[in-house]
Amino acid sequence: MKKAGRATTTSPKVAINALRGAPSYRKDRVLIAGYFARSVKAAFRMIQVTHVEKSVQDLMNEAFADLFLKYDVQQTIAPVAKKQAAD
Repeated sequence: MKKAGRATTTSPKVAINALRGAPSYRKDRVLIAGYFARSVKAAFRMIQVTHVEKSVQDLMNEAFADLFLKYDVQQTIAPVAKKQAAD
């Protein structure tokens, strides 16, 4: 009987990135993603209009820190490493 699940094939892009290794600004990081209404992205952009120094990553760090605080979860959010031109 065949098991249901995800395919085990790897795309060429994923394989190439694995061979190259992750860029230094992604070292020891994981991707956390979700699908949201377009209005959520627009809201992030509105914040960035008045806080141009903040990236979406910076804003997400703040949001996660607030969420962890709300639910009394001990967690230290590491500062966002900025992307280097050489990477």
